[in-house]
Amino acid sequence: MLTETQKAQIRQYLGYPDYFRYKHTRLESVLTNMSNEAEVIIAGVLAQLVAVEAQIVDAIGQAGVIRVDEIWFEKTGIQRILQMRKQGRMYAARLSIIVGVPIYSDVFGSGGYLGDNFSGPPAGSRGGGFYGLG
Repeated sequence: MLTETQKAQIRQYLGYPDYFRYKHTRLESVLTNMSNEAEVIIAGVLAQLVAVEAQIVDAIGQAGVIRVDEIWFEKTGIQRILQMRKQGRMYAARLSIIVGVPIYSDVFGSGGYLGDNFSGPPAGSRGGGFYGLG
């Protein structure tokens, strides 16, 4: 059986907010009704995702600085980070396939949470940021 930490990791790597679990019934249903074989595979994929994330953090810390007055990273360091992010996306896609739920937000990207119109329509759209009352 998946631990609560593993379930939280799955939500994280598929880009689903933990707070809104009640909204993502398909994912939550899968997380509570998974075969033992799938759980073993998922544990391996999660280990790979954690390792890739640690490598990215390490690479960012070790990226060579070229200039001092402005921070410029050497090209090979950036390429290494981009390659690891690509690898992380591959493992997240594998996780998505195993659980049968689409990736909602790209945890290895820079966009963050895609949003759900919690505070109304996005700025610049019609509606002025408020939900209609009728």
